[in-house]
Amino acid sequence: MTKSAKSKTAIIAWLKKCSIAVCVLCAISAFFNLKGGLQMLFMTGNAEPGAYIFEMFRKGITSLLLTVIMGMGAVMFFRISKEDSPFRDRNVRTVHIIGVLFLVTAFVPAPAAFVISTLTGAGPSAIEALLINLPTAAIGLLMLFIGQILHYGTMLQLESDETL
Repeated sequence: MTKSAKSKTAIIAWLKKCSIAVCVLCAISAFFNLKGGLQMLFMTGNAEPGAYIFEMFRKGITSLLLTVIMGMGAVMFFRISKEDSPFRDRNVRTVHIIGVLFLVTAFVPAPAAFVISTLTGAGPSAIEALLINLPTAAIGLLMLFIGQILHYGTMLQLESDETL
């Protein structure tokens, strides 16, 4: 066995082992995001009119979107732990969807919370509806870019499999 084949085998083994750990972390994160998001949304019924309702809806919506992202990450890393290569079309799709959800998380919660809190009679100023979470938007763009790298790796993996 060549040195590169040994290192490839070692890398695959390391990826499988670490993927399980990341899967567990994503699942735990999803649980706590779901718990926090539901708490925020249900607390809005107890808030006094005008008292943080916008912020509670914004945080609740954000937490629920992060629950979906972390859940998808957990499933993807579980799959990676069971496969011989992370370069699969479904992993590329998952990373792409996660990137889009991060962008949604960056842009949608504030306007959605603005509409909901305005309908309940406790609307914030219109300027708060324009809040954009720039770090989350950057993570979304980064995930879309990493998805393209995974797509390229998937194409190379397919070429390699067909060559052998």
